[in-house]
Amino acid sequence: MSDSYLSKLLEQAERELEKDAFLGRIEWDTKRWLDYPGFHLSTRFMQFLDLVSRHPGNKRIKNIPTSGANSMVKASTLAAIGGVDPSNGLGAGADVNVGRRIKYARGADTTPIGYNHVAWLETNGDRAFNYYAYGESVVAMWSDFSRKGYKGRKEQGVSDLGGRNYYEGMKFSKSKPGPNIPKLKLDQQGSFVPEDLERDWHDIVARFEYQINSGVWVYFKDDFELWQRALNFTFGNVRPPRWEIQDGQVKITEAGQIWLKQQLKSFAAKNSQEILYQRGGHRV
Repeated sequence: MSDSYLSKLLEQAERELEKDAFLGRIEWDTKRWLDYPGFHLSTRFMQFLDLVSRHPGNKRIKNIPTSGANSMVKASTLAAIGGVDPSNGLGAGADVNVGRRIKYARGADTTPIGYNHVAWLETNGDRAFNYYAYGESVVAMWSDFSRKGYKGRKEQGVSDLGGRNYYEGMKFSKSKPGPNIPKLKLDQQGSFVPEDLERDWHDIVARFEYQINSGVWVYFKDDFELWQRALNFTFGNVRPPRWEIQDGQVKITEAGQIWLKQQLKSFAAKNSQEILYQRGGHRV
């Protein structure tokens, strides 16, 4: 986590007295990034989707939820909303439920939850990695949640995602992970083989394009302006373009693939995640 983590959250609460809760930045299992660069890309893109949701532009309502991984809620607010709804039927966990109850209490057109970029921490990424490894969308990693808790923590295989359509009407399930999305290979001991940027580049690109397309559809449906914002955050708004949309699907161009591979090689050469945390202080 970042240094002075609690102080950074409390200082924001003192500055923004009108806010009821705060979401801190969440990093997803960065220790896996060097061995699985496609997982690195997938979780980073999910963060860009969250970024666009917080800043959608054109007078759209900002979407800042609460998350059990990194949130702070004022005790007075928690008491005012009656805590967590014991009959929660939203299909979400108690952490998300708290944020939704706050928003319902304040009104749909309000933004009662703030965001803190510098109060960051790293959360367990097993669930996200399991979905990535088996050709599933990482943004769907909570979709097998039930009142009895999470059902998909098995290292071998991914549980059925409840029939929810996350990718152009295609059902995510253990038997049908996606449109020809390659899974990670297993060695003789049953462990996932690390991805190699040269040997596995075609598969890495295919997995990442799938994460992009499933992600923008889940977050923004057919709002292509928000697709563009998320893609420009990821690839930059440059010429020649690094991405394009063909028949409603995002494709990474040749220029984009060259740039993307170089970014990953540069990251691996530095052998350090510190560059990702400069705005948030030092690791502690």
